[in-house]
Order: sequence, then structure tokens, then C-alpha cells
Amino acid sequence: MVTLESQGEETVEEKTIEELRMLSPEINNAYWYAVRAHKGQKRKDGITPYIAHPIEVAGIVSTMTTVPSVIAAALLHDTVEDTPVHINDIARIFGGYVADLVADESENKRKDRPAEETWRMRKEEGIRKIAGAGSEAKMISLADKLSNLRAIKKAQDQIGDQVWTWFHNSNVKDQAWYYCSMRDQYIGLKHFDAWKEYAALIRQVFGSVLNTSDEPETTDFEDVTEEAESGLYAAVTK
Repeated sequence: MVTLESQGEETVEEKTIEELRMLSPEINNAYWYAVRAHKGQKRKDGITPYIAHPIEVAGIVSTMTTVPSVIAAALLHDTVEDTPVHINDIARIFGGYVADLVADESENKRKDRPAEETWRMRKEEGIRKIAGAGSEAKMISLADKLSNLRAIKKAQDQIGDQVWTWFHNSNVKDQAWYYCSMRDQYIGLKHFDAWKEYAALIRQVFGSVLNTSDEPETTDFEDVTEEAESGLYAAVTK
């Protein structure tokens, strides 16, 4: 049985991909569409099949909602950004609502320019887009970033700061700014374990560049105050 990988003990519970596919034909179709779209792609470690990421994202989303269209969109969230699939293809096959959710998660890569040059611009656009998005789009975005942080933490434990060489922007402070900024857009989801795990991982991954002296510990996902949340974001040196 294929399961969704968890990084460490403090992770939200997730359904197996088989359980997700059994929820509805829409989810099953989205799974196979994503498998074909991402065929041959690898994660940043160069080893993990890329499809493991959208599967994990869908599993995390399933802890926040059981709406099939949202889980399907989670499985498809990177198809437009990272494969030849066009947003019109998603709309034609899965409908306008799923396409809208996927569009909310899709970054304009500006492939005619070096990725390093456009990194800040693309991330600022992503922050503004998710700030104006609905709660279900934010669930997918939160799950996406949580999956990424889990992978970063796992690699960081193995190779230390070399993990940042995998990214177009290797500046840890810039990466902390981005993940903290996105976390602040998900504040309406703070009652979910996914948000609490995300907040905890920010402290673990970026602790060296954050001013955490006044921050409470988040072991076991204990709640953090809104004052602390805003303070952690403000503490990042841009």
C-alpha cells in the first residue's frame, strides 16, 4: 500500500492514496492525470518521484476538508506550473472550480528570464494572490508549503545548510521571509493541525535567522498567540 510519507512524529494524520481515490471518481481521475503529467519528474533531491508531492499535499488537504473537488485540485496543483498542461485542459476535464483552484496555486515562471532574477517578484505575486484567495485555495497552498517544509527539514537534518543550494534563491533569510509571509496568509486556518505543524517547522528550519526569544515553543502543535505570529514575521531581516 502506498502511504503518504510523514517527516518525524509531529505530523498531521493523512489518508493513504488508495483511501483518497476511493472517495470519488473525480479524485481518482485527478490522481491518474497527475501521475501522467508528472511522469519522469523528480523532487529537488533528484531521487524522490515528483508525484509523491501532490499525493502528500492531497493527503494534508484531506485533514481539512472532504470536498472531492478541493482534494482533486490538490493532486493537480502543480500540473500547470511544472508540466505542459494548460489551465484550459484542467477546466475542460475537471471543471471551472478545480481549474480556478489550480490557477491560484500556479506561479508565472517567466521562463524567458533567469529564475534567480525573478524569484522575489514571483514570490511576492504568490503572496498577494493567496491573500485574496478563498479558504479552500488557502488549504491547498498551506498543504503545499507544509509538504515542502517537511522535505526541507528532512534534508536539513541530513546535509545541513547545503539544502539551500537546491533552490534558485539560496539566501536563508529570503526563504524565511517567504515561508513566514505565506504562513500569515493562512491565519484563518490556524485551528487545523496542518497550520500548527507548519508554524512549528518554520521555527525548526529557520530558527537560526529568526528572533525567537519571545516566541513560545510549539512542540505538539500547541497554540501560538496572534501577537507571536506577527512578531515572528516581523523579525525576519529582508
